Amino acid sequence: MSRTTARATTPIPQKGTVPPRPVPQAQRRPREYLTPKEVERLISERTAARSRKDFKESDRIRDLLAAMGVAIKDSKDGTTWEVAR
Repeated sequence: MSRTTARATTPIPQKGTVPPRPVPQAQRRPREYLTPKEVERLISERTAARSRKDFKESDRIRDLLAAMGVAIKDSKDGTTWEVAR
């Protein structure tokens, strides 16, 4: 008498369908809100990217903040932010 064990397996896609792929963390839908500490961290990362002249990363962070309802303003005195209305 043989004994079988149940294993968790990935479902086999049906013909003509594409199995879902995991979504990378950076592309997941943002949360509804950010804490002020998280906003400050992202702005710090954006400032560092700008000083490295990594404008692609800087723009990505700006767009991420804008999508979460945070308006940022750059000036000669630094970057300030507020919740967009």
